[in-house]
Amino acid sequence: MGSPEHTSLHSFPNTRGLTGLSTCLALGLSLATCLSPVHSAIILSANYLEGTISAWDSQSFNSISTFASGLTQPLGVGVDNAGFIYVTTFDTTGSILKYNTGGAVVDSITGLPFRPYAITEGPDGFLYTADASGQRIVRINTDLDSGSLSTWTTMVGQPTALEFDSAGNLFVTTAANGDDVQKFSPTGTLLQVLADDGTLGGFPSGIALDADGDIYVGRSFNGADVAL
Repeated sequence: MGSPEHTSLHSFPNTRGLTGLSTCLALGLSLATCLSPVHSAIILSANYLEGTISAWDSQSFNSISTFASGLTQPLGVGVDNAGFIYVTTFDTTGSILKYNTGGAVVDSITGLPFRPYAITEGPDGFLYTADASGQRIVRINTDLDSGSLSTWTTMVGQPTALEFDSAGNLFVTTAANGDDVQKFSPTGTLLQVLADDGTLGGFPSGIALDADGDIYVGRSFNGADVAL
């Protein structure tokens, strides 16, 4: 399936785990990180090699501070409507850590039997994270209650990044099986597959939407920007 009318898809190389349009445009060509805007002035980036979460100024793109350190393979960063920050990590099992804006861990869930990638809050107030190896999207409440953990939908391909649009549809980048973008309804039904012709490549691992319906994709490896 192709791209719908009046929707364009832009791809940026050398990025990982982008969420938010300003993040994609600001740092998409330089940081191999998982990014999420905390508010209009600050961007958080997760460096899975160094095990750190860093804060960046979204206007100057200068480093502000290290938000958290000593983490094992942080893969994704998300922020909920209450301002809490969620970081996904993986050692031999997966974890989700919940931080307040001061950088203190206030809650967590550990021992997850999968590697959680991107994490974002949905319009229903639940958190959604990508289980790449399990080829599914997992849902959990913001209290990180293990009893609320469930499979929201399964899919073809390995999901790496997530972004909701204003209508509650979820857009998911996939890797290792076509490198495409899949669009799901608010109930988890696959509606459309975008860029399934191999034009993305480069391990698409970040996605952002703007108000005009344009889709921006960040890639972990090199490649030219494309628009569909």
